Amino acid sequence: MKQIKTVDAVGQVLCHDITQIIKGVKKDVAFKKGHV
Repeated sequence: MKQIKTVDAVGQVLCHDITQIIKGVKKDVAFKKGHV
């Protein structure tokens, strides 16, 4: 894993899940590992 700028991340593969949390409504995976 390496750190890159957000603008350079377009088209790259995610190395871990990104969780979306909406208090009292939803807590779920927004993007899964491997998403391009």
